Amino acid sequence: MAMVWLLLLAFICGSSGTEMESLAANPVGQNCTFSGFPDCQVFGDYSRLSNVKNASVCKDKCCNDENCEVTTYDSTGHICFFHNSSAIVSTGYNNLEAFLKNLPDPCQWTVSHSKQIMGDFLQNGSWNMTTCEAQCCRTSGCKAITYDSTYSQCYLHDHTDTVDAPSNLSVAVRKSDL
Repeated sequence: MAMVWLLLLAFICGSSGTEMESLAANPVGQNCTFSGFPDCQVFGDYSRLSNVKNASVCKDKCCNDENCEVTTYDSTGHICFFHNSSAIVSTGYNNLEAFLKNLPDPCQWTVSHSKQIMGDFLQNGSWNMTTCEAQCCRTSGCKAITYDSTYSQCYLHDHTDTVDAPSNLSVAVRKSDL
């Protein structure tokens, strides 16, 4: 879900995130980092906290909340808003900044160039390597992709057996499936 949030915030708020800040491990044992999106508001909070000193407090609270995917800090009203996947993004709020919680990505990849996997499912549309990987992450049973850079094509696979291929083809295998 973090990848979907990142794409949504970057598209609507017009940046890829201005800040990466490491925080201490939360009770679940994960470290949180955040990407900041200035002047960006996320509507649809499930919780809020008033009288908050600064954005760092919001990020600490979000890090410790397993339901929190994004937090927004209102520097004028000193309020933290906590959001999950049902929120809506908007721009043009000078006193607001949204922070996307970046948890370790369960979809990490090992990439091999000039390789392909036979027996594939072509995805319609124009793709790049990152969007193809994200599609695989969202697809049940997908273990790997083949990306064709010449035609911007994405192929999803339910197995990981690679063969040599022309230089325009690359394979990405989910590290969890190696």
